[in-house]
Amino acid sequence: MLRLSALIVPLVAFLTLVVHVQAQEILCPQHKHLEGEVQKCKSLLPDLSGKKDKLAAVSIRYGLRCAREVDPDISIPDIRERRCKTDDPQDFPRKFYQCWNRLLDTDELLTRVGFSGEDLEKFRSAAKCVNNVIEKTLDEQ
Repeated sequence: MLRLSALIVPLVAFLTLVVHVQAQEILCPQHKHLEGEVQKCKSLLPDLSGKKDKLAAVSIRYGLRCAREVDPDISIPDIRERRCKTDDPQDFPRKFYQCWNRLLDTDELLTRVGFSGEDLEKFRSAAKCVNNVIEKTLDEQ
């Protein structure tokens, strides 16, 4: 029984994290005017049937990995706030999106969830497009 309770605590923490991160919107309030450009990027996506849950898990992993790369002490609830902060002393938003783009090129996780060939390139292009649209606005602020 002790073993079971030892497994339940991390599982509940992980599920709470998944719900919290999935509930976050891609665009920060100050970037809502970019919705049209982001939709154009999303139109580049390949067919995602059968991959949406795995892709959500990859997105969560990339988000956490990049957030912790920029700020190892960041808490889960602070990720969105820091990502949307316009005057962050560590330039968190820019470094976060640059990390995402780097992971899209170098990480093997996308191939493990079923992307390959043209679909992999389409997904990478669409995700980078969204990141670049958002990152471009950081230069304007």
